[in-house]
Amino acid sequence: MNIEALADKEIAAAVGDAIKAHRASKGLTQEEVAIEVGVSIPTLIAAEGGKVKLEVLIGILRALGNLSLAAALMEPPLPSPAIAVQSTKPKAQPKARARSRKDD
Repeated sequence: MNIEALADKEIAAAVGDAIKAHRASKGLTQEEVAIEVGVSIPTLIAAEGGKVKLEVLIGILRALGNLSLAAALMEPPLPSPAIAVQSTKPKAQPKARARSRKDD
């Protein structure tokens, strides 16, 4: 699946489907996961439909033993190539200000 080609709603739906598939593969009911996460069953159903708050998603990932999936988001971002090029250029020295002459 080329995730870059998908619309945001399609990605959300795919994440919801993945939550449902992981839950089912572990033999857990919606009620069991909802209780462990501390949310209502309708909230879990909404999550499986791709509509979920971030904190609820984290709780679901934890309950399903997949919290490591969130780890990639917590990695420090790599610097962009443009920033890397800028940091290798020598910094320009500040120009000296001209002095004014005072008549004594």
